Amino acid sequence: MKFTLEIELGNDAMQTADDVATLLQGIGLSLADPLAAGDYRNLRDRNGNTVGRWQVEEGTAKVAPSRFSPPESPPVGLDVETSSGAPGRVVEWVEDPDGDGRDLWVVALADAEPPMVVEWADNCHVLPGQVD
Repeated sequence: MKFTLEIELGNDAMQTADDVATLLQGIGLSLADPLAAGDYRNLRDRNGNTVGRWQVEEGTAKVAPSRFSPPESPPVGLDVETSSGAPGRVVEWVEDPDGDGRDLWVVALADAEPPMVVEWADNCHVLPGQVD
Protein backbone atom coordinates (compact mmCIF):
# COMPACT_ATOMS: atom_id res chain seq x y z
CA MET A 1 0.00 0.00 0.00
CA LYS A 2 0.96 3.63 -0.39
CA PHE A 3 0.02 6.63 1.79
CA THR A 4 -0.13 9.85 -0.24
CA LEU A 5 -0.35 13.34 1.24
CA GLU A 6 -0.89 16.50 -0.79
CA ILE A 7 -1.06 20.01 0.67
CA GLU A 8 -1.56 23.10 -1.48
CA LEU A 9 0.20 26.19 -0.13
CA GLY A 10 -0.66 29.80 -0.80
CA ASN A 11 -4.00 30.74 0.70
CA ASP A 12 -4.21 33.01 3.77
CA ALA A 13 -4.25 30.14 6.27
CA MET A 14 -1.74 27.80 4.59
CA GLN A 15 1.49 29.72 3.95
CA THR A 16 3.94 29.16 6.78
CA ALA A 17 5.77 26.19 8.27
CA ASP A 18 3.60 26.59 11.37
CA ASP A 19 0.44 26.32 9.23
CA VAL A 20 1.73 23.07 7.69
CA ALA A 21 2.94 21.70 11.05
CA THR A 22 -0.46 22.34 12.64
CA LEU A 23 -2.18 20.54 9.77
CA LEU A 24 0.23 17.59 10.00
CA GLN A 25 -0.35 17.28 13.75
CA GLY A 26 -4.08 17.13 13.08
CA ILE A 27 -3.57 14.43 10.46
CA GLY A 28 -1.55 12.37 12.95
CA LEU A 29 -4.31 12.63 15.53
CA SER A 30 -6.99 11.65 13.02
CA LEU A 31 -5.40 8.47 11.65
CA ALA A 32 -6.74 5.18 12.93
CA ASP A 33 -5.46 1.63 12.58
CA PRO A 34 -5.75 -0.33 10.50
CA LEU A 35 -5.24 1.83 7.42
CA ALA A 36 -6.78 0.25 4.34
CA ALA A 37 -6.62 0.88 0.63
CA GLY A 38 -9.33 3.39 -0.23
CA ASP A 39 -9.10 5.33 3.04
CA TYR A 40 -8.90 9.08 2.44
CA ARG A 41 -9.62 12.44 4.02
CA ASN A 42 -9.79 15.93 2.58
CA LEU A 43 -7.62 18.40 4.48
CA ARG A 44 -8.88 21.81 5.58
CA ASP A 45 -7.06 24.88 6.88
CA ARG A 46 -8.14 26.72 10.02
CA ASN A 47 -10.65 28.74 7.93
CA GLY A 48 -12.32 25.59 6.61
CA ASN A 49 -10.91 25.79 3.09
CA THR A 50 -9.90 22.52 1.43
CA VAL A 51 -6.10 22.60 1.02
CA GLY A 52 -5.29 19.00 0.23
CA ARG A 53 -5.95 15.35 0.84
CA TRP A 54 -4.40 12.16 2.19
CA GLN A 55 -5.26 8.75 0.82
CA VAL A 56 -4.20 5.13 1.03
CA GLU A 57 -3.77 3.26 -2.24
CA GLU A 58 -2.67 -0.16 -3.39
CA GLY A 59 0.85 -0.22 -4.82
CA THR A 60 4.26 0.81 -3.61
CA ALA A 61 5.59 4.24 -2.78
CA LYS A 62 8.57 5.83 -4.45
CA VAL A 63 10.94 7.12 -1.79
CA ALA A 64 12.49 10.52 -2.46
CA PRO A 65 16.08 11.11 -1.34
CA SER A 66 16.30 12.65 2.13
CA ARG A 67 17.66 16.14 2.73
CA PHE A 68 18.91 14.94 6.10
CA SER A 69 22.49 13.83 6.46
CA PRO A 70 23.65 12.73 9.91
CA PRO A 71 27.42 12.63 10.40
CA GLU A 72 29.35 9.41 10.95
CA SER A 73 31.00 10.55 14.22
CA PRO A 74 29.38 11.51 17.56
CA PRO A 75 27.44 14.73 16.88
CA VAL A 76 27.51 16.39 20.33
CA GLY A 77 28.02 20.12 19.84
CA LEU A 78 26.81 20.23 16.24
CA ASP A 79 24.31 22.90 15.21
CA VAL A 80 21.33 21.26 13.52
CA GLU A 81 17.86 21.88 12.18
CA THR A 82 15.24 19.53 13.61
CA SER A 83 12.50 17.84 11.59
CA SER A 84 10.18 20.72 12.48
CA GLY A 85 12.71 23.26 11.18
CA ALA A 86 13.74 24.52 14.61
CA PRO A 87 17.43 25.40 15.05
CA GLY A 88 19.34 23.83 17.92
CA ARG A 89 22.51 22.13 19.15
CA VAL A 90 23.02 18.43 19.85
CA VAL A 91 23.70 17.98 23.59
CA GLU A 92 23.47 14.21 23.88
CA TRP A 93 23.82 11.25 21.52
CA VAL A 94 22.37 7.77 22.06
CA GLU A 95 23.85 5.27 19.62
CA ASP A 96 21.29 2.88 18.10
CA PRO A 97 19.14 2.38 21.24
CA ASP A 98 16.81 -0.22 19.72
CA GLY A 99 19.12 -1.99 17.28
CA ASP A 100 17.53 -0.65 14.09
CA GLY A 101 20.63 1.26 12.95
CA ARG A 102 19.31 4.71 13.88
CA ASP A 103 20.77 6.99 16.54
CA LEU A 104 18.86 9.34 18.85
CA TRP A 105 19.96 12.93 19.43
CA VAL A 106 18.88 15.21 22.26
CA VAL A 107 18.73 18.69 20.77
CA ALA A 108 18.69 21.90 22.85
CA LEU A 109 16.51 24.30 20.90
CA ALA A 110 17.37 27.96 20.40
CA ASP A 111 14.56 30.17 21.76
CA ALA A 112 11.84 27.55 21.53
CA GLU A 113 9.44 25.56 23.65
CA PRO A 114 9.98 22.87 24.70
CA PRO A 115 13.64 23.74 25.41
CA MET A 116 14.83 20.28 24.29
CA VAL A 117 13.60 17.61 21.92
CA VAL A 118 14.65 14.05 21.18
CA GLU A 119 15.01 13.35 17.45
CA TRP A 120 16.09 10.38 15.38
CA ALA A 121 19.40 11.40 13.82
CA ASP A 122 18.12 10.85 10.29
CA ASN A 123 15.39 13.45 10.93
CA CYS A 124 17.90 16.22 11.67
CA HIS A 125 19.78 18.31 9.13
CA VAL A 126 23.34 19.20 10.15
CA LEU A 127 23.94 22.85 9.28
CA PRO A 128 26.67 23.40 6.65
CA GLY A 129 30.36 23.79 7.41
CA GLN A 130 30.53 21.56 10.49
CA VAL A 131 31.33 18.10 9.12
CA ASP A 132 33.18 16.75 6.10
